[in-house]
Amino acid sequence: MFIDMINRKRCTRGCIRDCAFCGVRKIEPDFESKSSIKGEIKKRKIVFYDNNFLSNDYIEDILNELIDFKKEKKILWCESQSGFDGRVLKEKPYLGKMLKKAGFRYPRIAWDWGYVQFKEIKEQIDILCEGGYNFKNIYIFMLYNWAIPFEEMEKKRIKCLEWGVQIADCRYRPLDQISDKYNSRKEQTNEDYHIHTEAGWTDALVKQFRKNVRQQNICVRHGFPFYSKDFERKKFREMMRPVKLLATKEEKIRYLEKKGISFWLPDEITYSDGKSRNEKIGQAK
Repeated sequence: MFIDMINRKRCTRGCIRDCAFCGVRKIEPDFESKSSIKGEIKKRKIVFYDNNFLSNDYIEDILNELIDFKKEKKILWCESQSGFDGRVLKEKPYLGKMLKKAGFRYPRIAWDWGYVQFKEIKEQIDILCEGGYNFKNIYIFMLYNWAIPFEEMEKKRIKCLEWGVQIADCRYRPLDQISDKYNSRKEQTNEDYHIHTEAGWTDALVKQFRKNVRQQNICVRHGFPFYSKDFERKKFREMMRPVKLLATKEEKIRYLEKKGISFWLPDEITYSDGKSRNEKIGQAK
């Protein structure tokens, strides 16, 4: 149910899933649903902290209540901090339109497993778009520093670029970890924070993936074909305009190089030394 930072409430407890990386089933083993929130909406901006909001047994009733509140201007917008279960969306695609009418913004769905899932994830995205959402306002939750290796996570990142959606990245930490000294500004080891070395992750790769996601999200939000720190300055629109008008990727690269503008290509796998996969292959030859 609704939460503000003082009075925390939810529509559900627990989750119908039992993912290996998640502790919800250990903390809240039983799944419970509320059938109404009519008397509990106290503010016009609502954040739901349910672990699996759409799995509520009475989800249509809850959304219809919110739709009525929205029509009456008693609420401005809603968010689901934990995102939406895309598998439920596929089972009940009409929920996409109901979420939009209820005022939910920045919908998030999870892509927890391998690249092979991409067709299923795209179907979930399409349900949200058919409901009225814009691609660039949709986020894909991605768990990294986990069992999926860096290069496969990069392939997933690039697929999100192709779709024009943003990424909400989440660094994996073991369920029994009680301290975390992660610092993005310095080199670290497993003694500082958990690095999933079993899947080939290193401190440099963990930080590289986070950097790639951040820069790609900027590209998606603003429609940039490349990322450049220069584009984050006040005159970035003037600098990007002529680049956007060029027809091919090669022409854009030549223009940026001629102007001496540093840039990053989000559509290539980028390793911790800043090299792309194509550059790595070239070096290996």
